[in-house]
Amino acid sequence: MSNRSGDKTEDNKGGYYRGDYWIIKLSPDGNKEWDRTIGGNSDDELTSLEQTSDGGYILGGTSSSSVSGDKTQASKGYDDYWVVKLNNKGRQGQDITFAPTIFLNRAVGDAPFELSATASSGLPVTFKIISGPAKIKGNIVTVAGVGTVTIRAFQAGNETYNPSEATQSFEVEEKKLVKVQWDKTWGGYNPDVATAIVNTADGGYLVGGYSGSGKTADKSSSGQGSRDFWLVKIDSQGAKVWDKTYGGNNADSLTAILATTDGGYLLGGFSASGKSCDKSQASQGSTDYWLVKIDENGQKLWDQTYGGSAADNLTTVLSTPDGGYLLGGNSRSGKSGDKSQASQGKSDYWLIKVDGAGKKLWDRSYGGSEADKLASLVVAPEGGYLVGGASASGKSGDKSQSSRGIEDYWIISLKEDGTKLWDKTYGGIKETYEHEDCGAFEDPDDCHFQAGSSVLTSLLVTPDGGYLLGGYSSAEKGAEKTDSNLNYGLNSGLNDYWVIKIDGKGTKVWDKIYGGILAGGFFSGFTGNSKLKSIISTPEGNYLLAGTSDSYKGGEKSENTRGQDILYPAEGGGYQEIFLPEDYWLVKIDGEGTKLWDRTIGSRESDFLVGAVPTQDGGYVLAGSSMGSIGGDKTETSLDTTFLYDSRKRDYWVVKVKEDLPLTAQWNLRYGGSGNEGFTTIIKTSDGGYLSGGYSASRVSGDKTQSSQGKNDYWLVKSDQNGKKLWDKRYGGSGDDYLNRIIPTKDGGYLLAGSSLSGKSGDKSEVSRGDRDYWIIKVDKAGTKQWDKSYGGSGYDELKKVLQLSTGEYILAGYSNSPVSGDKTQDSQGGNDYWLVKTSSSGKKLWDQRYGGSLDEVLGGIVQTADGEFLLGGSSWSGKNGNKTEASLGKSDFWLVQVDKEGKQLWDKTYGGTGQDEAYSVGKAGSTYFLAGQSDSPAGFDKTRDSQGGLDYWLLKVSSTGEKVWDKRYGGEKDDELRASIPTQDGGYLLAGKSFSNRSGNKRQDSQGSSDYWIVKADKDGQYEWSKTLGGSGAEELRAVIQTSEGGYLLGGKSDSGVSGDRTQPSQGGTDYWLVKVAPEATSIVAEREAIVRTEPVIEPELSPLRVYPNPAKDQVSIRFTLPQTQVATVKVYDSQGKERATLFQGEAIANQNNKIHWQTSRQPAGMYLLRLNSVNKSHTAKLLIAH
Repeated sequence: MSNRSGDKTEDNKGGYYRGDYWIIKLSPDGNKEWDRTIGGNSDDELTSLEQTSDGGYILGGTSSSSVSGDKTQASKGYDDYWVVKLNNKGRQGQDITFAPTIFLNRAVGDAPFELSATASSGLPVTFKIISGPAKIKGNIVTVAGVGTVTIRAFQAGNETYNPSEATQSFEVEEKKLVKVQWDKTWGGYNPDVATAIVNTADGGYLVGGYSGSGKTADKSSSGQGSRDFWLVKIDSQGAKVWDKTYGGNNADSLTAILATTDGGYLLGGFSASGKSCDKSQASQGSTDYWLVKIDENGQKLWDQTYGGSAADNLTTVLSTPDGGYLLGGNSRSGKSGDKSQASQGKSDYWLIKVDGAGKKLWDRSYGGSEADKLASLVVAPEGGYLVGGASASGKSGDKSQSSRGIEDYWIISLKEDGTKLWDKTYGGIKETYEHEDCGAFEDPDDCHFQAGSSVLTSLLVTPDGGYLLGGYSSAEKGAEKTDSNLNYGLNSGLNDYWVIKIDGKGTKVWDKIYGGILAGGFFSGFTGNSKLKSIISTPEGNYLLAGTSDSYKGGEKSENTRGQDILYPAEGGGYQEIFLPEDYWLVKIDGEGTKLWDRTIGSRESDFLVGAVPTQDGGYVLAGSSMGSIGGDKTETSLDTTFLYDSRKRDYWVVKVKEDLPLTAQWNLRYGGSGNEGFTTIIKTSDGGYLSGGYSASRVSGDKTQSSQGKNDYWLVKSDQNGKKLWDKRYGGSGDDYLNRIIPTKDGGYLLAGSSLSGKSGDKSEVSRGDRDYWIIKVDKAGTKQWDKSYGGSGYDELKKVLQLSTGEYILAGYSNSPVSGDKTQDSQGGNDYWLVKTSSSGKKLWDQRYGGSLDEVLGGIVQTADGEFLLGGSSWSGKNGNKTEASLGKSDFWLVQVDKEGKQLWDKTYGGTGQDEAYSVGKAGSTYFLAGQSDSPAGFDKTRDSQGGLDYWLLKVSSTGEKVWDKRYGGEKDDELRASIPTQDGGYLLAGKSFSNRSGNKRQDSQGSSDYWIVKADKDGQYEWSKTLGGSGAEELRAVIQTSEGGYLLGGKSDSGVSGDRTQPSQGGTDYWLVKVAPEATSIVAEREAIVRTEPVIEPELSPLRVYPNPAKDQVSIRFTLPQTQVATVKVYDSQGKERATLFQGEAIANQNNKIHWQTSRQPAGMYLLRLNSVNKSHTAKLLIAH
């Protein structure tokens, strides 16, 4: 009845509890040669077996099976005799094994990948998708959606081998905006635990921790003791450069790495070793602080030991402005050895100040009556230090405030000499919980337990002179903690990340928790824990939280754990199912603590993140330890050969990630004359370039090669794919003419559509009908005018959009307040009405229609439906009257009108809130439609969420019959005004306009000037994905956007900024057209910055040294450099721990030009910094000391 397992190579044929014939052929020495399973779909029982004269076999028994499986005749009754003849060529079994890459998680948008599996027979394997969102061709898999994909690998067998199959599944996740670029596993055959990472001067990384391995796998040196410091130097792509081991004859644990100004490194940790091997001094107690100074190649220069009579564990090291170091950790020692003060409690914070050679200058201890554990040190902006960790002490000793929970965050402000200035305690409250099964406890009091600890792990100085305190907390709402834990009521001590913002005096500004949700209990306890280990600042002024979480999707966590139930061999035989769910978890927040994104990264087993550093290309490198083999996000197998489910099993695991957002400016160019230019429209041309349009009143000047005909004229600028201007043309009459739209025409030319106040003059061949008329101009591909036409009544007629139909005819769409007059055949319903005009391919009017209510209607867009009808969208101030069949909802509403091919109204719909809602764009997305505009309405009626502040972008998705599907709003604290929207290649939406908001709400970047271009990317369901702000110091207004073939975007609008922010060219005068190409690629084309270029010849083809003065600096520093060739260069600042602090220059540097940069240092912490100039092939580093 067995399926394929053990000695049985074929599955059961009859199903659950149905027997088959099973025969086994043995060799003379009793070894199995082959086996066969023979049966039908019911019970088959073998009773006799004989060998025949031809060497085969005849089997006899009974069968109740019908024709099925191996049975070729129908059953004659309940049980029949069944005889089977076999030859002597029994087939062998074969097994199919998938390559371990099948266990890797995939994401929507990933490139197709190759599937691999092998049969033990060596025969070829075929694949089939059993279920899930994927397609397969041969062995190439393409994922098509989110879900679980199950794949069958099959080998049909032959005369020698039985058929065989295997199935395996993998997960396809949503598209990732933060992507893993590479990952690397480093280790020996025993546990290796990573604890620290720093950037190196050559663009690589130094990863450190402690190792129990000997000279095995990646470890090139034998172990010195039971555990040693182990460093791995890797390059920018994760390739190993070298590794080094440092240790004594016992256990040594590295906890910190510091980059030093001489290009080397200082390693810090604690040691139980005596004087032996690399340790040059005797032990003072059970464990001591141990420093090891090495050069850039890992060669040891010196070491120092510091300790008292008991356990002293160093946790962190800090560079000091005088060139020395401050060591911080925890001490259980009394006054003894290097410890000059008595212990206050079970353990105290212990600081040691040493000079550049490791000589002790002073030490101080700080504590209360219980256990206090130091975790982090920073240089205070005003001088001195801030020390932080976790404290279980109440008000006692150096602790001036009472405890809040079991443990609390505890920080101390110190002078440069270690004298305490003040201390602060921050925590939530502890709670009493009850075990689920109290009957198991003899004493009822044992059924209850307390939980509620807050453990600080990281400190960071903020630009405003305050601090971020980061760690994790299981405490509940109360005291300084404003939010309950996400798993309240099921807590059992489950933790969330907890971040507190304080000012320079320790006053709390805000606090936030970040976590996922509990999914259930497992052998190792409940999931739902998130423990923050490190906070780093990002180049754009945000913050990255890095730690470990086993939580499931929910709360701030957008992804489930990578951990899976895995069968491992058990010690006594058989298998044991184990679930190890911890993963790396990143959370990016802004300066107010608002989450920007989060990312879960892990193997199928437990992974523990300890640190992150920024990379030169805008990504991050993460360092930690992993128990996992290939699977999830981990592409390399485990090297630790410790028994599979031993909790000590570890390898170093280093992961490079990078945000796939926001898009970066690939190029930006302005076009203008001496006056004002108003940009309104852009299209992509058949040659790959662009045609920009709007209006201009400028004379011949700047980029304008023709004089104005009167006042404002239509103005076209033709450019290539990189924005380089090819030609420009103006068209106008004696008055004002405003171009609003360009479309390509079927003959390869263009139709220009707008409005005109001119009479018959200049390029205008027809008289004016009234105040303002629709005016279209047909031009060829070179911009030469072919004909023009005017349409209007006696009033105001504004043409906004135009479509060319498959017949070559045109639909002109705008709004009008004209009565019956001129070309208008219907009276106005009230104020302005939507006005549609159909013309022939040569501009002859065929019909017109107006649609409106008793007040104003302003058309924003038009699309043609699949059946050739038209959908008009815009804004309405009217109630239920005229063509408007629904009441007004607020001051103004979105108004959608469906008309047939002849312009007859079919239906209309009104959407809005109680405020002002104005639609500027209508689009088609599959079989549905969307309207985009702006709104200041609070939640109510069709608006489901309140305004973020002033006007917000507002996006509605509607069905083909106008029924609302959903709505979304996006905005910041001030006005954000939408002017354009498009569907994107991935099925989402891009919204474009201008913003007056600083970083707030959905706005992730501060304003550059009075107003900026602002684009917002949303997914297919309208969910916010990212946004990007672009601008100069003046006012920018974004009017149009198109998506480029490679997935980027071209933004067009107007700007009055000079060289500033994202603008690299001076204004030509007034406002100019401004095009910005944003693209996901890292390559950039920078517009020439118009500056005076030095003419002296190149003396030598080398980088000039970075000239930095004054040095030391207090409030401001000037940096100068010169490059021998024009090339892209960057100047970045790194702190003494190798963390990137600022980008001072990034762009194209002109050959032989003296580049001068000013950097405000008054708000930077005192200490040693490195300035690095990187060009195409060279790098130069200078040291800077900031001393306030």
